[in-house]
Amino acid sequence: MSPVLITTLARIGLLLAAGACIGWLYGRPQLGVLVALAIALGWCMLWLFRLHRWLHGEKMPFLPQGSGIWPQIFARINFLKGRNKRRGKRFKALLKQMRQATRAFPDGGVILSDNNEIVTMNKVAEGLLGLKRKKDRGLRIENLIRDPDFVDYLRADNHSRPAEFPSPLANGRWLSSHLVPYGLEQKLLLVRDITEQRKADEMRRDFVANASHELRTPLTVITGYLDALSEDSVIAETLGGPVSEMQRQAARMRLLVDELLKLSEYRSDNCGCRAGRPVD
Repeated sequence: MSPVLITTLARIGLLLAAGACIGWLYGRPQLGVLVALAIALGWCMLWLFRLHRWLHGEKMPFLPQGSGIWPQIFARINFLKGRNKRRGKRFKALLKQMRQATRAFPDGGVILSDNNEIVTMNKVAEGLLGLKRKKDRGLRIENLIRDPDFVDYLRADNHSRPAEFPSPLANGRWLSSHLVPYGLEQKLLLVRDITEQRKADEMRRDFVANASHELRTPLTVITGYLDALSEDSVIAETLGGPVSEMQRQAARMRLLVDELLKLSEYRSDNCGCRAGRPVD
C-alpha cells in the first residue's frame, strides 16, 4: 500500500474519530460519525467535480498543492497530458513530413487500411487512377477500380512482384502496381505509368522475332549448299574440313535463332496477360 493512500486513510480515520468524540459530548456519537463521513464525502465530491471540469477543458489557474492523494492525481494527469501533447506535436510534424514526401514521389502512392480502404493518396495517384482524395477516402479501392485481375492481386497473399493492369482512364495505357506493408495494419500501393516501357518491350520483341525469322531463310540456303558440298567427293577430299566447320557453325547459328524465337514467343505470352498477374 502506497504512503499517500495510508496517509489519506489515516486522515479519514482521525476525522471519524473527531466526529465520534464531538458527538459523544452531545450524547450522539453515531450522529457525529455520520457528520464526519458526510464532510469527507463532500470533500471528495468537490475534488471529483474539479477534476471533471478540468478534464473537460476548463483551465485551472494553478495545480492544487499540499499533501493528500488529490493534488498528486492532478499532477500526474497534468504530466500525462503534457506528454501526450508533445507526442501529438511530434506526430503531426512527422505526418506533415510524410505528406510532403509523398507529394514529391514520381509515382502514385495510395495508403490502404488492412481492409483495402483508402486512407490517403498523393496527387500522382489521383491522376493515374482517377480517384479523389477527399471524396474516396474510406472507400474500398476494389470498388473503385474493378478490374478483376487487379482485385485478385489485392486479395492475393503474395505481393512480392508488381502487377500490370490497364489504366481506368485511358485506353491503351498501362499501369504497374506494387503493394507493400506500411505502418500498423496498413499497406502502401505504389502505382506508375509503364505505357512507354511496354511499347519499348513490344518493339524489342517484334524486332527479335522479325530478325530471327529473317535469319532462318539465309541459314536454310547456306545449310543446303553446305550439305551438298559435303556430299561431293571431290570437294570433300580438298575442303572437307572447312565445310564441316561451316556446317557446325551454321547449326549453331540455327540453334541460336530457334532459341530467340522461343524466347520471343514466351515473352509475348507472358506480357500479353491482363492485370494482376505478376510479371518477371
